[in-house]
Amino acid sequence: LNENTGMVSLASSVDREAVQGTTIVIPVLLSNPPHNGVYLYEFTLNIIDVNDNAPQVVLLNADNLTATTTITPTNSLSFAVSEKGVGRERVGLIYAFDADEGENSR
Repeated sequence: LNENTGMVSLASSVDREAVQGTTIVIPVLLSNPPHNGVYLYEFTLNIIDVNDNAPQVVLLNADNLTATTTITPTNSLSFAVSEKGVGRERVGLIYAFDADEGENSR
């Protein structure tokens, strides 16, 4: 906070996923009668998301739903299936998520 101009600025870059909704309390000294004194103003920092997280795709084992691998764009999806399996046998689960939000999470 620049005490002469009132400009609030960041000292370094921020990660939306880590600090979204952070509340900042700034003390303000007023010397304008009759409002002399220190007042606390509360601000909520809302950071606009950028597409800085790659989607994560995880393969889960059908038997115990434990993660078998995390997929990146360079590897492929594969499950092992017994040739003695019966129809409608569950072979696995694919779980996908992205830490970004809105358009950046698609």
